[in-house]
Amino acid sequence: MPLPGGPTDKIGNRYEEAWTVHAMLEVMDERALAIRLEPPGEDGVEFWLRRSDAQEYYQVKRQRSAGASWSLADLRREKVLSHFWSKLEDESVRL
Repeated sequence: MPLPGGPTDKIGNRYEEAWTVHAMLEVMDERALAIRLEPPGEDGVEFWLRRSDAQEYYQVKRQRSAGASWSLADLRREKVLSHFWSKLEDESVRL
């Protein structure tokens, strides 16, 4: 498991930033219709990208330094699983 602040953590942060910028460029290049960015928090970057035929959701969870992992109970308590399930039920959403 990577330690917080180490090389792996920095690469993960760069990937999240690069993926978000890539999605923003898709909107600017008119390959996507809209993007909705959530404020970055300690847990990751979240956004949705609207295309002509679907809406795509992106969520990246980084490791938490306190527990060093996300248990199923943590994901349930933080409502990650219920939010994800609601998107799975929506036929117009692409995950």
